[in-house]
Amino acid sequence: MIEDLSKKYENGDGIQDINLVVNSGEILTLLGPSGCGKSTLLRSIGGFERVTTGRILIAEKDVTKQPPEKRSTIMVFQGYNLWERMTVFENLEFGLKLRKVSKSERKQRIMEMLTMLGIEAMAAEYPQQLSGGQQQRVAIGRALVLRPEILLLDEPYSALDAKIRVQMREELKKIQRRLQITIIFVTHDQEEAMMLSTRIAVMKKGEIVQVGTPSEIYNDPKDIYVASFIGEMNFVTADTDRVAAFRPEDAHITSAQEAGENTYHGTVQQSTQMGHYSQLMVKLEEQTIVLFAEKDAFENYPEGTDIFFEVKKMQNFIKGVEK
Repeated sequence: MIEDLSKKYENGDGIQDINLVVNSGEILTLLGPSGCGKSTLLRSIGGFERVTTGRILIAEKDVTKQPPEKRSTIMVFQGYNLWERMTVFENLEFGLKLRKVSKSERKQRIMEMLTMLGIEAMAAEYPQQLSGGQQQRVAIGRALVLRPEILLLDEPYSALDAKIRVQMREELKKIQRRLQITIIFVTHDQEEAMMLSTRIAVMKKGEIVQVGTPSEIYNDPKDIYVASFIGEMNFVTADTDRVAAFRPEDAHITSAQEAGENTYHGTVQQSTQMGHYSQLMVKLEEQTIVLFAEKDAFENYPEGTDIFFEVKKMQNFIKGVEK
């Protein structure tokens, strides 16, 4: 539990008035753009930042003033930080030795972790002999073998290519379900957050603006900022005080004869086949919006075609809220 937490730097950056409950056994993602404070919050939870005000409680115990090694948390940073002169086995063993775990138990824990991660054949290899994805597995395994209550991950997949990132996300979810460990995950990648999280905390300028499940964040964003940050969202003027918004998949192509209350008319500027769906860029009077349609729609609505579409689900937001 985090209560009224603030961390201020001399230049004015940091986090302020953070209140957040992290449920046991969930994957909570801190999501936001660079500089919004998500890594500062994660480092504060791990004890790597001395907070200005507020409290951090783990299992109802106040750990606010405890150093990292005294907390039941382990942090995996963006860099793998593996010991190059140690084998994979020795990298995993290092923390256990510091905690004076017996040799027999060390070996048992390490072999179980290597098997779980699918890298048991690499136990005698050195980090420089491994791929980026394999090194990331070792870094996570080194943390998990210490059996923390909370695993803290600071954009751990940012250096991996897209295909490996997807594989690692799925692997992390399987490990989390098996161990029932609590994970706090930092990312600026909305797709990663949607795919991985039990809940998402969206951050802006050092504050948490909305917390919810991926479905809640996507389908019921609190304001224009959240709506524009998560997924694709179209914004059209409703009146002098409000902005109407809708997702590209919530519009249905129709005809002038079937036009209803929420029907718009525009001109197709670009039509693209995206695989199992088509993406249409449509010019309205004052702006261009995006529509997702059936996979063959790009052939039926080429550039320059007039188009009518009806919006099935519309949300209204107050103007003046920063995107």
